[in-house]
Amino acid sequence: MTNSSKVYDRCKICVHRFDFNGEACQVCSPANKKALKCYVITVARRFPGTHPRKGEPTHFVESILNRSKIHTIKLNVELWKKRIAEVNAGNAYLSLRYWKGRPYHSDQVEFFRVWKSAVEEIEILAFPDISFRLGNKPCFEELKKIYANDGLSKKDFKDWFFKTNREFESIDAAIIHFSDFKYGDAYTGLVKDSECLNCVAYNVSL
Repeated sequence: MTNSSKVYDRCKICVHRFDFNGEACQVCSPANKKALKCYVITVARRFPGTHPRKGEPTHFVESILNRSKIHTIKLNVELWKKRIAEVNAGNAYLSLRYWKGRPYHSDQVEFFRVWKSAVEEIEILAFPDISFRLGNKPCFEELKKIYANDGLSKKDFKDWFFKTNREFESIDAAIIHFSDFKYGDAYTGLVKDSECLNCVAYNVSL
């Protein structure tokens, strides 16, 4: 007698729920992979040589897998807008990888795939203190979580982006989400915070 009951599992790569029968996840099957574009995002396992914590582990891979690091930040805004549009149209996916050994001198290991994403253009301000502007929405509460949601402390975040960009007071960047979450969707109004140095410096109405 054939057992007709179904057992469900999640693909260890793309985390999609699927009907598990000992075969490949339908989303990750070779046939589907050939038809889709693959955009690779390499994840640093150690702080770079330009960072004060150079060589120390970042724990980014573990943070992505346990959902505490929910996005990454890239500097080529228009390129990533185009790529994420392809992902959300079902024509591409993001392949998150780390270097097995020395970066650029070893194989890459894929550990996660992103099938639905969101991209937000943001300005990162370094002076007088690290803060963020999302369009015309500065200083709302969710934005204060960006560095933590990127897997870093506030100091490590600032050192990561500005130690090698000393000449810049701000950076325009793209937040690449590993889901369809967007900070802009959580906007409920400005934070009324007279202690925010950037609000004072940039004359944000309090």
